[in-house]
Amino acid sequence: MGLWRSFAARRRCSARTHRGHRHRRDFALARYPGFWKINEDWDRDFLDRWVRGDRDTLLAYTDEDIYRDAGQGGFEIRTMIAISGLCAGNTGEIWCYQPIPIFAVGCTIGVMSLAG
Repeated sequence: MGLWRSFAARRRCSARTHRGHRHRRDFALARYPGFWKINEDWDRDFLDRWVRGDRDTLLAYTDEDIYRDAGQGGFEIRTMIAISGLCAGNTGEIWCYQPIPIFAVGCTIGVMSLAG
């Protein structure tokens, strides 16, 4: 009987957690329209600029532009812009880009040369 009670307790906890995630998702959708959408065209345009090491364009992105066009997940481009700056105008290569709708992001694997 003890094992069954343990299983039942975990099952109830899991159900509450699932409802909690659904509630947070619904809250995010109501408060931030488009929160779960991925703007794949915007992502690919940014990645093209990053691959070319287009310094002026990369530095021209504003927080407002990023949020409006790419959504909350778009702010991760700051890391890629910093890498581009570190590599001083070298070019990069995208090995993989894949939209992941369940996480509302586009995942990217890319490399940039340090040698110039």
